[in-house]
Amino acid sequence: EDCGARVDEDDGYWAGRDSDRFICHCCRDSYTYVYGRRGNEYLVPDNETVYVDGEYYDENYLSDNNIVELANGDYEHTDNAVYIHSSDEWYSSDDDDIVYDDFNERYELTSNCEQTEDNGWVLESDTWVCAESGKRYSNAIDPVEIDGEIYHPDHAPETNDESNEE
Repeated sequence: EDCGARVDEDDGYWAGRDSDRFICHCCRDSYTYVYGRRGNEYLVPDNETVYVDGEYYDENYLSDNNIVELANGDYEHTDNAVYIHSSDEWYSSDDDDIVYDDFNERYELTSNCEQTEDNGWVLESDTWVCAESGKRYSNAIDPVEIDGEIYHPDHAPETNDESNEE
């Protein structure tokens, strides 16, 4: 069907998602066996394939095979990828641009996070900086506010509470 050549059924190939396209031996060179709909294997044109970890997949049925497109345009199995909520994109699990946000218990972009005092990571919006130590702390630690400044409880300055004096 691709080139219009007349071919005996024994000399050709059935291709397509439903094996409904008959192609000749010459046209077969521009087709690839892929995993597709419901994990089935069939021939599709080369320009409709995605190559991931040594296997070809039908670009129209990637989700059936747990394949996702990464933020950089590559493809990966979901077992080797992480979803970043803040950017609504997938990244390779070994990408240097992602870290585990301990406070929110999910992966995030390094550029959106800050390292905490215990070398964990947390979204910058979920942190605060101690006015005394200059260190960043997660919102899981309640700061002490004195004269409009916020402090870690261990670094809060002593105050004179005039209401206790007589």
